[in-house]
Amino acid sequence: DATLLEEVKVVGELANVKAGMITYHLSERAKSSRNAYEALMEIPELIVDPVSRSISMGMSGSPLILIDGVKRTSYMDVLNPETIESVEVIQNPSARYMNDENVSCILNIKLKRVKTPVYLRGDIGAMSNTHFDNLNLFANTEIGNSLSSLYLTGGYKKRTDEIDIVSNSLSGNLERNLKGRNVYSNTPLNLTIGGDKVFSDKNYAAFNVSYNNSSSESDQEYIGETFYATSDEVYDIVTSNNTNNMFHDFASNLYWKYTFSKYDQLELTGNYNYSYNNSNGLRNENSGLYSYTNRMDMVYSQQSGKLNVDYSKVLKNKMALAIGSNTNYLSTHMNNRTDQYP
Repeated sequence: DATLLEEVKVVGELANVKAGMITYHLSERAKSSRNAYEALMEIPELIVDPVSRSISMGMSGSPLILIDGVKRTSYMDVLNPETIESVEVIQNPSARYMNDENVSCILNIKLKRVKTPVYLRGDIGAMSNTHFDNLNLFANTEIGNSLSSLYLTGGYKKRTDEIDIVSNSLSGNLERNLKGRNVYSNTPLNLTIGGDKVFSDKNYAAFNVSYNNSSSESDQEYIGETFYATSDEVYDIVTSNNTNNMFHDFASNLYWKYTFSKYDQLELTGNYNYSYNNSNGLRNENSGLYSYTNRMDMVYSQQSGKLNVDYSKVLKNKMALAIGSNTNYLSTHMNNRTDQYP
């Protein structure tokens, strides 16, 4: 009997290899996954845990994850697998990544750039304990289409801890026995706005601006007694220690990529960062034997910037040529304001 076999289409991984980079195209099954982490489990080089949302590359460690060549910290959590065009696994990244990011491998996820309607998505959440002294609020939203996007993320945390402390110390023949309480509070805040734009098949740009603020305070109050081991006389002791810390950080990043052809491209990466930290505190300790006061008031600020220019070209013999420049700027300032106190 003659048997007519219908055409069978086998869908598997499709990989293109060139100059230290492997490009994968996901199967239709992977694209129908519930999230991007499950979809990327199909890539053989990757070790993906969809539960913890972590990605590693074995001995190479965790890769730097880029979306169309740009770092977008929270975008993996909302990325629709159906929009993934290809996945690039880069084992020998250019020098600018190894110097600035301290990474040895890169995972670059390229998205489809077909014309689509405008989308709007967002996420908001809150977590707290029953006493509301440990609170976590977060939100993110994004609007865009396949050619451009604008996103905003934010988070706020409030943490308060109260700890009872018992302290016993011996210095020489002077003994101190103290008990008291430490109240610690911390309120970090972070905001990020960013976006990207595809001007043409060859011209792409992205940016993000972020602000981080953290304010913390610690109050310690102790009471107890102090005495010399060689004496029967005991003295009351009162100790207080208050420290405050205020931290501000502003960062901006700009990325531009121009593709001359499928063999050569030019990338420009620039960023500016400013951070400010003010730490101050006052410690007092009084007893019938001695009186002690220590004050701290320190201001530290730093400005930094860099501009990277990278041109790469794949030669006909499958070798790669990379030319670029790396310009960095750094300025720091420290002021110990306790030197100005009387």
